[in-house]
Amino acid sequence: DKVAVVTREGNLHEVGVKELKVCAAQTLDIESGDVVVDMDTLGSGNQQNLVVGTSNGNIVCVDMRCGSFVFKLSNKPQYGPVSAMCTDRNEHWICLGTRHGWLTCWDLRFRLPITSWQTDRTEPITCLAPSLACSSTIHVGIKGYNEVGTWNMESGCKERAFWYGPATTDLSTPADQPNSGVHSVLPLSPDVLVTGGADYCVRLWNTRHESDSSVLSGPREIIGRQVYRKSIIRDVEVIQAEEDIAMSYTENKGLSQPSPAHHHAVTDLAFVKTTQPCLVSVDMGGIMKIWK
Repeated sequence: DKVAVVTREGNLHEVGVKELKVCAAQTLDIESGDVVVDMDTLGSGNQQNLVVGTSNGNIVCVDMRCGSFVFKLSNKPQYGPVSAMCTDRNEHWICLGTRHGWLTCWDLRFRLPITSWQTDRTEPITCLAPSLACSSTIHVGIKGYNEVGTWNMESGCKERAFWYGPATTDLSTPADQPNSGVHSVLPLSPDVLVTGGADYCVRLWNTRHESDSSVLSGPREIIGRQVYRKSIIRDVEVIQAEEDIAMSYTENKGLSQPSPAHHHAVTDLAFVKTTQPCLVSVDMGGIMKIWK
């Protein structure tokens, strides 16, 4: 019944959902010039910890019940500033992604780095999420590429890629579109993944049956005009969304209902169970949409 809000400067606020007011406030122990880039929760039941990743590579864990620090870890500076973070569902590890394309997995039980590797790109990592299909794999989005890659943390190899845009045979080629890049990724099941990107779209990907993939929300000229194909490129399984040229789009210049789609890049996604399951999406303009 509480929401934690952290500013880039490290000011932590707990907001009561029912009261709609700040219940507690404190300042995290971060260095001057360091900023918060991502956060997640740890623990369940009586244990309520908040873990925060900062641009200088620090991981700060705070006990939300009393405001005390649980631990603080530091990533290697040579890997670059941290840009994304995720924890596994069993809370055994935490993975950091950097602006130089590096990934580091930390063991939360022993609080030691397990492995580090660089992706096939040098651009910033924009989003991370643990895979529900295998505990040793994570989903990775990288700035400037219309792709989410599934990486094996043990081998440091890419196993699968979800790609949208023009056909290509080189997964290392950046997108040449102005609105490119995946900013959010949300696994719903071992076979289903939802992504949000700079093209204002919320996409559903089905790894078992790629033809069941679709654009859940997006501009009218994209909805229903995508075909999905599965192929192997450089030993990586690729599920690719392309424009179906057989389906033409005609703009309706008369009166029509406003589009329910986002008008800015989709930056975050969440799945909420209330009286019925809902998908929540947030964009860079500060708009939150709830989809049934």
